[in-house]
Amino acid sequence: MKKCLMFILLFALCLSLIACGQSAQPVQEEPSPAQPEPSKGDLMYEKYSSIIDKLESEDYQAAIDEISAMLPEPEITEVTITPENFYEYYELVPMDPYITKDAGGKILEIWPEFAQQFILKTEYRDRLIYEGSNVEIGVTADYSMRAVTVDWNTGEVLLGEEDFPDIKAAIIAEYAKYGSSMEESLSTTVNGVDSLYVQVGGIGGSCYTKNEYGWGPGLFDQNYNGQDMYAAKLVNIQIVRAEGTLLFNN
Repeated sequence: MKKCLMFILLFALCLSLIACGQSAQPVQEEPSPAQPEPSKGDLMYEKYSSIIDKLESEDYQAAIDEISAMLPEPEITEVTITPENFYEYYELVPMDPYITKDAGGKILEIWPEFAQQFILKTEYRDRLIYEGSNVEIGVTADYSMRAVTVDWNTGEVLLGEEDFPDIKAAIIAEYAKYGSSMEESLSTTVNGVDSLYVQVGGIGGSCYTKNEYGWGPGLFDQNYNGQDMYAAKLVNIQIVRAEGTLLFNN
């Protein structure tokens, strides 16, 4: 009887040990279901939600602006020249006179240059791509007759502020006697890229002075004796036509 009781207790102890061993094992949790991969549409909306929302609200210009800001900057900028934007890129400057000097540097002759030129502004000049660029303009202007003086030390040619229309008319009439028709105003077409040279003609091409024979061309040289000289200055310059393309490196 005593032996039988011992077997029963041992069996119970074994069962207890087995139960403890089982409870000591880590609890195996049921695996959670795998999360689905986001769709391509979801990824696109997450990336471009701001643009899509603008389109949905019919704010199309704001959407276009946002898309434009995402575009890479082009390597070359192409500008179409028009009369409205011409002066954004070009400025008008006078031509320097042609001067001859002796070996010692003394001025012998001064040939005033009354043409003008439109030159490309400094901020664009270094970026300009010549190949593929070309501009053509139609220019009109009036001739205003002015008194001319020169600085013999520097060669600078100075035009006075007063207009002399009577002298202009007298010079045109003088040349008409010999069958020479002189333009009273300027109308010309000019081509170029970084410099557009406005060639003056007719009454705008020379200095004029009056001598015993009437009005004729004058020159500032060693024989100049201080007589009054007049020249036509371009005024009321208008760009009536401007077309072409400028290419710039960015």
